[in-house]
Amino acid sequence: RLATPLVALGASAGTHYPSVAKRLGAKLHVPSHADVANAVGAVAGHVRLTMSLRLTEDPAGGLTLFLAEGPKAFADRACASAAAEDALRTQIAAASAKAGAPDAQITLDWCLNEAEMDGRRVLVEGVLSATASGRPATIA
Repeated sequence: RLATPLVALGASAGTHYPSVAKRLGAKLHVPSHADVANAVGAVAGHVRLTMSLRLTEDPAGGLTLFLAEGPKAFADRACASAAAEDALRTQIAAASAKAGAPDAQITLDWCLNEAEMDGRRVLVEGVLSATASGRPATIA
């Protein structure tokens, strides 16, 4: 038995909840527009996606960026880093738009793991992480 009334929300509020309230011995309250209450909650929600790319360096100093379409070779780190950031920003923007948040804020963050090898710093692995976060678009 419930001490407080049962509040029914969602498309099935008027269909399923009366029998649930009866079984619980509870008073039932079905607000007006209960059938769209969950939809309003979803729109008031938040979309958050994360993705990452990896960059490695071979012993000769060449770099490999692992993109969704396959690995791509680079001669210098600045070019590889710029390509990674452009590719990941484009990829996560498209994914967040598909998830309902076309105007999501995108942040990028590099985590670089380096080691000393033959007297020089070598990139063992660089991981670029992107986060897209925003409110779902509403339909006017």
